[in-house]
Amino acid sequence: MIAVPLHAREIFYIILEEIWRDAERRILMLYSRLYKNEVPWSFYITKQYDDRDGGDNLAIRVERGDDDNAFSEWRLPDVACEKSFGFSEDDLLVIEKFLQDNESIIWDDWRKEMREHAKSPA
Repeated sequence: MIAVPLHAREIFYIILEEIWRDAERRILMLYSRLYKNEVPWSFYITKQYDDRDGGDNLAIRVERGDDDNAFSEWRLPDVACEKSFGFSEDDLLVIEKFLQDNESIIWDDWRKEMREHAKSPA
């Protein structure tokens, strides 16, 4: 685990990289947990897919630990928020900055984990 300060002391994140399969056997990855004012926000990579032009994309879901209904869904590489509920505009800007600052690392870690996962027995 790595803890890295984002700004001030109110926000920091931890790289977790936990992988499992959901009920439909899709691979999910809890990539990191960001803490804002001691409230955990969990960043999940939910899938990799090709867009209509054939480009690689990652779907990212962010959930807030103090509200089971709060979530936002993002798309990489363009760092676009597709859906959001329960996060303020300021919160979404924090998420966007986190994803922009860490996009290449997220991609590298995802690809590495998928290579490792492909090698291990199911």
